[in-house]
Amino acid sequence: MTRTWVIVPMFNEATVIGMAVKRLLPSFPHVVCINDGSSDGSVDAALAAGAHVIRHPINLGQGTNLQTGFEFALQDPAMIEVLAFDADGQHQVDDAVGMIKRLRREKSDVVIGSRFLDERTQTGELSD
Repeated sequence: MTRTWVIVPMFNEATVIGMAVKRLLPSFPHVVCINDGSSDGSVDAALAAGAHVIRHPINLGQGTNLQTGFEFALQDPAMIEVLAFDADGQHQVDDAVGMIKRLRREKSDVVIGSRFLDERTQTGELSD
């Protein structure tokens, strides 16, 4: 069995992290939230929603959170893909599913999405 891990960095996201995790779990059952020194109830909300949680005692920033998440996912011998996802609701699960499908279909190593690109750019129809 193979699996995709979703990394969700969080810093004081108690009001939104539970919903983000609950939206992810039907498509991605392996979610790890990296708590970046939050002082609110982010950890409890993420755990209650069904995520794994790794705690940083102080705020270390996005890069360190992603690194921690990748290191966690790499410990799973069944892991084949890792997806970074925002805790604050900016990312859509359907878009994440589409990115994983594209990654598999094209046998790519990396897929990067952006909400700032138009449809033609997102599908690779434009060239330099």
